[in-house]
Amino acid sequence: MVRRLGHALTFIEGDVELARKWFGFQGKYQECLLYLSNTVRPQVEVRQDPCREVPGWNVIVGNSGYATNCHFAIFDRLCEQVGDWLGQVYCPLSYGNKSYIEEVVAKGNACFGERFTPLLDFLPLDEYLGHLDKVDAAVYAHKRQQAMGNTIALLGMGKKVFLHSDVPQWSTFTRLGIKVYDCTRLSPEAMPASVLEQNIRVTSEYFSEANLVRQYESIFAG
Repeated sequence: MVRRLGHALTFIEGDVELARKWFGFQGKYQECLLYLSNTVRPQVEVRQDPCREVPGWNVIVGNSGYATNCHFAIFDRLCEQVGDWLGQVYCPLSYGNKSYIEEVVAKGNACFGERFTPLLDFLPLDEYLGHLDKVDAAVYAHKRQQAMGNTIALLGMGKKVFLHSDVPQWSTFTRLGIKVYDCTRLSPEAMPASVLEQNIRVTSEYFSEANLVRQYESIFAG
C-alpha cells in the first residue's frame, strides 16, 4: 500500500528515506510542517536570562507516559552526569501506559525527591508553555521521530535540546543550522550566545505559520 502512494508530506526528509527503504515508497517528497502545532507561536517571549524560580539546571524529560521515552535511563544519566548541578526535573505524563506512569513517578521520586515534578494532567496550552519556559533543557531519548511539537517550541524559546544522534529529526535540525545535543552526554553547560541566537532565529523563521502557509500554497498549486 505505501509503495503506491504518490506523495509524502513531512519536513523530516529522513522519515521519507526510511519509508523508501522499509516499505518501498516511490512517490514524491513534499516539504511541509503539516500542523500549526509544529510552528513557533510569535507571542511566546524568549527570555535568554530568565529570573529563576528554581536554582540549578532545570530539565524536562520525555513527552508522554510511554516506555519509548526511556525515562529510567535518562534519570540515571542525570544523576551520573549532572549530579549536584541538577535543579527541577519535570516529566509530562498526562497520557500513556498507566502502570508505566506509576513506575516513572516512583523512580522519579526516589531519584530526585522534591526536585521531581510529574505533570499528570492535560494542561491548557499557555500553562504548558509556561512549564517549558521554566527549564534550561529538554531530554528526548526516543529512538524514533517523536515529540516534535515540544521540541520546536523549546528550540524557539532558546532551550538546549538533547536527542539521539541517529534519529531522523537530528539530521533535519542540523541541515537547517539548528544545534541540538547528544542525549548520551548530558551537560549543564550553557550554549554559546551565538548558537542560542541562531537556534532562536532559524527556528522562528522556518517553523512559522507564514512558512506553513507558503508550503501548502505550493502543494495545492502543484
